[in-house]
Amino acid sequence: MKSLDRPPIMGRSSSLGFGARFTTVHRDQILVWVRVDSAGTLRAPENLPSFPALLDTGNNFDFSVQDRQLREWGGIEPDSLAVLGHVAINGQFVMRREATVWLYSNVPGKLEPALGVKPFPLRMTRPGGRCSPHGSSVTKKSASST
Repeated sequence: MKSLDRPPIMGRSSSLGFGARFTTVHRDQILVWVRVDSAGTLRAPENLPSFPALLDTGNNFDFSVQDRQLREWGGIEPDSLAVLGHVAINGQFVMRREATVWLYSNVPGKLEPALGVKPFPLRMTRPGGRCSPHGSSVTKKSASST
């Protein structure tokens, strides 16, 4: 089974709706669908929403998200995730939090997640993800979520 099957690379900016929210997917961005939960979760939580994130091969972390996006899009309070420490990025300290990130397969060639296909946990080379405050220079320069 393929985890990502011909994910479309946008030729131009377009709006993407998910739930009651909208975000813009810009030209040449690759979109994936994720769900975030506490570390060590063995199954993807059905009570938390999935949300779009960018596949960013230039990111030095396995997963980055703004606190606001985690709260509003992912339905989880950043403070509910254990703190693993801080890292300095562009002269600003950013918190690393322990979490399980679930990656959803896409409908081949489309932006939509494949319904009925079980997600799988993202294997992270560095435990935890990076959470940055909304509007920080770190978020603007290198965040992976849209």
